[in-house]
Amino acid sequence: MKCKICDETFLGHGHNADPIANGRCCDVCNETQVIPSRLNNMLEQSPAYQMFVRIMQDVERVNE
Repeated sequence: MKCKICDETFLGHGHNADPIANGRCCDVCNETQVIPSRLNNMLEQSPAYQMFVRIMQDVERVNE
């Protein structure tokens, strides 16, 4: 099977490549691109993260 991200051939079932691509991806692309992208998407939607971003923006304004 070919990875939908890097186009390399891999053995086995592979991994769901969403949100980077539609289809399956290899272990390397899953670990280096897919999982970080999913974690980033979850983090950006987190209310705690949004509050942290606002606090950091306020701190930057105060320090200008």
